[in-house]
Amino acid sequence: MEKVLVFVDEQRYEEALQEISLIKRNNPNPMLFMMEAVANMELGRYENAETSALIAFRMNPCVESYNILINLYIRSDKLQEALKLADKTIKRFKQVDHYRIKTQILLRLNNPKAAIKNIFKTLKFEPRDAIHYYDLASCYSLLSNYRNALKYIDIAITLNPAPEFYQLKNMFTQLLSGQR
Repeated sequence: MEKVLVFVDEQRYEEALQEISLIKRNNPNPMLFMMEAVANMELGRYENAETSALIAFRMNPCVESYNILINLYIRSDKLQEALKLADKTIKRFKQVDHYRIKTQILLRLNNPKAAIKNIFKTLKFEPRDAIHYYDLASCYSLLSNYRNALKYIDIAITLNPAPEFYQLKNMFTQLLSGQR
């Protein structure tokens, strides 16, 4: 098993898959199926990855198996499945990271209004995390509501004066002045 982890860490996915096939005959461990899913996903073999991920998920529905499946669905452009699973993951594990993942899925589905609602749920748990305000600013920008975009990027800058936040603020300011 340790060899498999090394191969995956070193992005030697073909070798990882070979090692997994040798080991899982005698030891059908859910972790092996998760590693097999990751290796196949990284190689772009999404059907094989999904099969392995689902086996791992059924054997051990832990947060890691949920995460692998969500990531796989996102990468293979099965965004509705990713969204459904993200909702289940939020209900089951109540981890804030999954709200952010859900936000990203909603944005990929071009649904900034739903993303905004989701971000406000996230802010109940992490009101001082600048990334959530950045996400809000991005959502409002997609809706061409540059006044709110500017408001939320200002909050993000207050919490974390990152250069990319200032760049976004400048862009929103220019867009807002162009609307007048």
